Amino acid sequence: MQEQSDIITRDDIKKNNRVRIYKALRENGHMTSQDISRMLDLSVPTVNKNLAALEEDGLLHTPGVRGNTGGRSSRVFEIDPLQRVAIAVSITSRHISGVAVDLSGRLICQVRYRQAYTRDDAYFRKLGRIVRELIVTGQIPDASVLGVGIVLPALLTKDGTRTYYNGVLRDEPVMECAEFARYIPFPARFFHDTTSAAYAESSINHDISDFFYMMLSDSVGAAVVLNNTPYVGMNNRSGEFAHIKLVQDGRPCYCGGKGCLEAYCSTRVLNTITDGDLTQFFMLLEEGDPQATELWNDYVHHLAYGINTVRMLFDCSVVVGGYLGQYAEKYLPQIRREVRKLDPFSQDTDFLSFCKYKNEAAATGAALTYIDEFIQSI
Repeated sequence: MQEQSDIITRDDIKKNNRVRIYKALRENGHMTSQDISRMLDLSVPTVNKNLAALEEDGLLHTPGVRGNTGGRSSRVFEIDPLQRVAIAVSITSRHISGVAVDLSGRLICQVRYRQAYTRDDAYFRKLGRIVRELIVTGQIPDASVLGVGIVLPALLTKDGTRTYYNGVLRDEPVMECAEFARYIPFPARFFHDTTSAAYAESSINHDISDFFYMMLSDSVGAAVVLNNTPYVGMNNRSGEFAHIKLVQDGRPCYCGGKGCLEAYCSTRVLNTITDGDLTQFFMLLEEGDPQATELWNDYVHHLAYGINTVRMLFDCSVVVGGYLGQYAEKYLPQIRREVRKLDPFSQDTDFLSFCKYKNEAAATGAALTYIDEFIQSI
């Protein structure tokens, strides 16, 4: 007997057609109903009916017509990307960044502030001001805002309402999203930083659909992506790559253990000689500074062991993101050489790449989640 949840209704088919038509316009730009009909193998009347409904909801523009030889001109349709906008703020121990993203996935505007994390009213007011700054800068009507993602380097409940571990921020395990959003007058929920960054990467990296994403920044994170969807695990903490024991009784880690990969592959390891300035570190490395070179070679040595561990476990593509993904692309051949030394099965290291989404990936991924949820609901 067929389960009730498996039955596809006429309404399901109608909804699916509407979403497919909207996505076709979103991905391809200007199209006529005939273009959409051919692409999606739908009848022209079905396409026209859905286009009329989307236009009535304000989600489409009709910027002009396209002439047909020997016949009537056809209306050309495109999405109105600013009808809905999603916002996200990303919190680290030392910075707050914010982005606004429209329905096309375009980054409308962004901000970034050096701001030490403190769990107090002044900090929460700052979050509210950043959201308002993005709205004003992007000229976004309040009614268009789908929601605000608050991105944290923390472990979260699956509904995004609270945290249950906050080692990176050195805070209490349980924190409520409502506390952080008290000055944000829109729906808000927590997002995990690395999972969101991996989601942003999957939105533009069409070469791979299954991959392990490493976010190497002030802290180390990772996410497992299967069929372009993050796999979060039983307890919403899949991919805790940072706490693989890399060195027996090694450097202390914030988790209370010793020898974790976090203690060797956070970019804090590199910028200790430049007062926290990673740009300056890579400038020194480029100039051949001996201290920077020694530090970098040691970093790559440990990173290669981490990458090899992942490769042995998953046998999948590995994407390096975070701050390292922004700065270290030219050093990919060196990292690949170190990884090659450790692989007993293959000398092929093409599986390893740097991220394509380099700019505010964690915040953008949270905003894109709101966008994609909206598109699925139209």
